[in-house]
Amino acid sequence: MPEGIIEKFKFYYRLFGYRAVPFVVLTRFRKQPTEVAITPPGIRHPVHLRLKSSDVGVYKQIFFDHEYALALRKDPAVIVDAGANVGFASVFFATTYPQAKVLAIEPEAANFALLQRNVAPYPAVVPIRAALWNGNAAIDLVDPGDGPWGFRTFHGSAPAPYPTLEKVPGMTVEAIMQNYGIAYIDILKVDIEGSEKEVFENVAPWIDRVGVVMIELHDALKAGCSQTFDKAAQAFAFRHQRGETIFVARTEYAPERLPDPLPEPG
Repeated sequence: MPEGIIEKFKFYYRLFGYRAVPFVVLTRFRKQPTEVAITPPGIRHPVHLRLKSSDVGVYKQIFFDHEYALALRKDPAVIVDAGANVGFASVFFATTYPQAKVLAIEPEAANFALLQRNVAPYPAVVPIRAALWNGNAAIDLVDPGDGPWGFRTFHGSAPAPYPTLEKVPGMTVEAIMQNYGIAYIDILKVDIEGSEKEVFENVAPWIDRVGVVMIELHDALKAGCSQTFDKAAQAFAFRHQRGETIFVARTEYAPERLPDPLPEPG
């Protein structure tokens, strides 16, 4: 058996148990991603994911590495999941904080359809097909070829050679709060492939009404993301990084102890 297949089997066995064998066969002999349903550890309902796509890595990141696990001192009532993709983080939040309302924001059509199915068993999760942005207007959704996790948004002309898939609604944090009757966001999770630069350039209307930000920064995709976020997050007393995610929190939310380090890749 080729070494690459053995390594994939080991990886899949860790994530999927006895179903690793058929899943490896599916990825080897089918050119297109294949949708399967699997129940993650500690989750009551199965989730749908696409083998041979970025869904598998995100599934591991959220349900096995627990990258968003942080023992906050104060339980959240409202969570905004911006860049929700197929809903794994929203499912994690809905399970960890069953009392919380979760707004799951995702612009891309195929991802959003899978998101709706994955969060259907969780009535507190509200799927919203839109993109977090610095204005309330239609913006371009483009495909840079990085898979379902890598769609990006631009206002105006997208840089060549990225094909524009469609126009999607852009929404500010302030507009989301107004539209959904939210006075305060306890957790704002942001993974939006570089658009965080635009979102955090003008935070004055809403940043004082956010308790915790969990964000992945993408300076490799757009220069200035970290600088813009760091300036916007100066009022947050707590800061910690876990995997690719940076956490900032106000004092009343800051955890009393930090989680264990993430396992090494592999």
